[in-house]
Amino acid sequence: MEYERSNVTTVILPKALIRKVDRLVTSGYFKNRGDAIKYAVERLLEKYSA
Repeated sequence: MEYERSNVTTVILPKALIRKVDRLVTSGYFKNRGDAIKYAVERLLEKYSA
């Protein structure tokens, strides 16, 4: 996916999801929470966008 400009967006997530994201970061799958969430959003958009 190409990026023209980035925008800062606030997302409110349940603590249980944040803990799961943090486990992925701690395990080394992602560098930080933002990268993990961006990856998840990109996959959802690829799957459900027409």
